[in-house]
Amino acid sequence: MKKGVNLFVVIFIALLIGGSGGYYFGKSRINETPAPFPKLLAVIPSIYEARNLVNNSMGLLSASIRQGSMKLFYKNISGYWKARTNVKDLDRSFRRFISTKVDLTSLGKLKPVIVRRPCITRGGSLVIEGFYPTRPYRVIFRQRYRRENGKWKL
Repeated sequence: MKKGVNLFVVIFIALLIGGSGGYYFGKSRINETPAPFPKLLAVIPSIYEARNLVNNSMGLLSASIRQGSMKLFYKNISGYWKARTNVKDLDRSFRRFISTKVDLTSLGKLKPVIVRRPCITRGGSLVIEGFYPTRPYRVIFRQRYRRENGKWKL
């Protein structure tokens, strides 16, 4: 029971921090008007494609941690995120992962569980939420992607 409660708390906190962002699936929640990004709605990935996006992103994170620098990760993120951060900031943010050599390579062998259908926020970001079924604790994720040159990037 305690593990279930802890998981609920982690998910609740993640949603509080991330906010709902006003998700759209084709029509808005207000007045049933079309979503502001109709072209993006046409390219919302399937669950299979969403799993691949998440696995690729986690693979880049894992490789960067093993290398001891977030250079590879930074190289592959969206221009939107690059304009708001740099390699030093990412190194600082992930310093505990790097210094303790957190090993995420096993995630590549698992299928992430997507807990909510991928959706587009009012700001035009694709949001994918879920977890990896690891034990004893799940690896929970909430990833945001931007569409650039026909591809989704963190």
